Amino acid sequence: MMGPFGFAGIGQGLWGFFVLVAIWSLIWKAFALWKAARRGDSIWFVAILLLNTIGIVELLYLFVFSEPKGILKEKHNTVSGEKPAATNPTPTQQV
Repeated sequence: MMGPFGFAGIGQGLWGFFVLVAIWSLIWKAFALWKAARRGDSIWFVAILLLNTIGIVELLYLFVFSEPKGILKEKHNTVSGEKPAATNPTPTQQV
């Protein structure tokens, strides 16, 4: 007997696995698309949108390609691209 969509022999457990994989992929895809849009990475945005890799490309973008490397990370204003002013200027001594 044929199952739904013409597949024979696919049990309920396997359908549940497919649903979990789809949810996993959708969550990572949404987060990666949001971050790529905020950073203005249009090439990454299109690649993440079009490629369905069960979250692999999304995870690589989020944790490898979108984060600055190194211990000291400089903060930049994402709107204007300028570095923020010093938060603790050195106080001047009065003589």
